[in-house]
Amino acid sequence: MKKKLALLLALAMVVACLAACSGATTGGGESNQGGNQDQNQQGDSDENNEGGSSSGRDDVIVRVEATWGTFDPFKSTLYVEYFEMNQMYETLTWVNDEGEITPVLAESWDISEDGKEITLHIRKGVKFHSGDELKASDVAFTLNTAKESVVLRSHLGSFIEATATDDYTVVCKMESPFAPFMSFIANIRIVNEAYYKEHNGDLDTNCNGTGPYKMVDVDLNSVCHMTAFEDYWQGAPAIKDITFTIITDDTTAAVSYMAGEVDFIMCPASQYLEISAQPDAYSFTAIPTKHTALFSMNHEREPFNNKLVRQALNYATDRETMCQVAFEGYAEPAWLQGNETCFGIDYDYAVKYPYDLEKAKELLTEAGYPNGVNLGTMYTIAGSYFDKCAVVFQSSLLELGCTIDLVGMDSTAMTSEILAGNFDMATPGQSFSTDFAYASRQYTTAGIGSGNYGRYSNPEVDALFEQAQGETDSAKRQELYGQAISIVTEDAVDIPLFHKNLMFAWNKDLNCTVHPDSSYPYFVYNWSWK
Repeated sequence: MKKKLALLLALAMVVACLAACSGATTGGGESNQGGNQDQNQQGDSDENNEGGSSSGRDDVIVRVEATWGTFDPFKSTLYVEYFEMNQMYETLTWVNDEGEITPVLAESWDISEDGKEITLHIRKGVKFHSGDELKASDVAFTLNTAKESVVLRSHLGSFIEATATDDYTVVCKMESPFAPFMSFIANIRIVNEAYYKEHNGDLDTNCNGTGPYKMVDVDLNSVCHMTAFEDYWQGAPAIKDITFTIITDDTTAAVSYMAGEVDFIMCPASQYLEISAQPDAYSFTAIPTKHTALFSMNHEREPFNNKLVRQALNYATDRETMCQVAFEGYAEPAWLQGNETCFGIDYDYAVKYPYDLEKAKELLTEAGYPNGVNLGTMYTIAGSYFDKCAVVFQSSLLELGCTIDLVGMDSTAMTSEILAGNFDMATPGQSFSTDFAYASRQYTTAGIGSGNYGRYSNPEVDALFEQAQGETDSAKRQELYGQAISIVTEDAVDIPLFHKNLMFAWNKDLNCTVHPDSSYPYFVYNWSWK
């Protein structure tokens, strides 16, 4: 207990040093491809689209926690990019908070008896910001391009090709049945084919979606301005203009919010405690989200190619303390990249690793490292809660005779190094979806270079995911996923840390809706001033 108390007291100083030395941004930016929200319900708010506001305002200022790299739907990997793209782009389907697949740009769909042909019926009268009407050819182009995208192709499963058979019908050919296809395409934002070709595929800041807001201008390092798209198919937004302003420092963001300079923030736990203690002054909420914080280990490097070492490091991970130092307890320890709100995940199948340094020492000795081992370097997102978790981990390792150097990086640079396999350990996060089929990109060989950060490869796991994705019987799918969970947790593929809550605060005069989803927690179209 004394050691833990001393560790907690030292964290602030160590983390500050890491951030200062790196010169990197504060906040998140973890790779993420999972969560969904029923965007087709955006216009259902009672307050939405009801004339003027008593505040006299028709704009909103939203804090962003980290710099952007791109707004290209085929390339983006950072959640802070998703938040902005969600306002400009739409998907064919959505999965609402109850896990139901709902129509957005696809009004309906038919699935052939053998599951190898899916016909999408595209909504008529929808316009892109450029003025072009959405056509089936745009949908087919988007899906076919997504198949070639490193960050999107895993959402398509056994998809072969999409063909527009007329202006509002798209036929998707599948190599084999892929049960979660209609829910997974909720992660693919539809683009305009002509606009894409006109800009030679450069969509980094050239944005042209069908969403309720269109781009005005953007500086990827500081600010993004959007304005309402008056021809939006669900009706013009109540809030006309959005300013997304990057404030990387959490304390500065909280001060700006409490001073009324920013209307909406996603805030860290320490600031949230102060804000939530004043319910008469601020509006706020903390919601569970589909996101797993984790430590990745590169299986292609020693000693992480040794399962016993990976298991030992899992036992050396003090998840409870990490939940406290990172999120003031607003988090739950994780045993997998996903929790039981996701179909197919049953923790009864999982091998769990409670904090146990004696067990860790025993496994390291069995692996041939009785006096510990140098683990190389751990990349962390500088200034974020991951820094705090890394310091807790480093302290436990010292008791085992193990060492690791912590190097702070900005999230974009770290993600690039991870995807290229240029790392020993790293501290990314992964969002998950409503169906465990999403985890094929985290745990199968095909996901290496994409969501499989640790570069793990096990033919048995590959086969189980492939079989499960083509299985239409829910009970059989659950059993197949259970077998996969048993293997990947026994293999200690990575070190899941916790499932965090997202904490938001907003102007007291703003009607605001947020959702339990780490990629799609809010749509400004839902908001209005009182």
